[in-house]
Amino acid sequence: MTPSLDTLRDLQRRVAAASGADRELANEICVSLTGGYAGEPDTSIDAAVALVERTLPGWSYEVMFWPGGDERGSCLLLEVGPDGWRQGGMQKINVSAATPPLAICSALLSALISRAETAKAEG
Repeated sequence: MTPSLDTLRDLQRRVAAASGADRELANEICVSLTGGYAGEPDTSIDAAVALVERTLPGWSYEVMFWPGGDERGSCLLLEVGPDGWRQGGMQKINVSAATPPLAICSALLSALISRAETAKAEG
């Protein structure tokens, strides 16, 4: 399932503004990205990582997290790419959010936005 660029951007804005778990937002993320329920990516790191794996199958990723990285509290660097390190295809995405699971969701949305923008530019 491929949501529109506008949908991805709206979801990313809402994740960035979230102060914590938000079931409605989590449901909209899951439905938009997978077409149905995909766990609780707003509260569970495992569910958020599973959403990355489900949404970007076959992609390599690395997650680095440090608490208190900025005023939001959770910073995360997600490196994703279809060809992994060996091919030099990793993209670094540095985001912050209120919680680690929301930071993973934000980084995933950033990766999807970047991919959609590239596809749009290539026509």
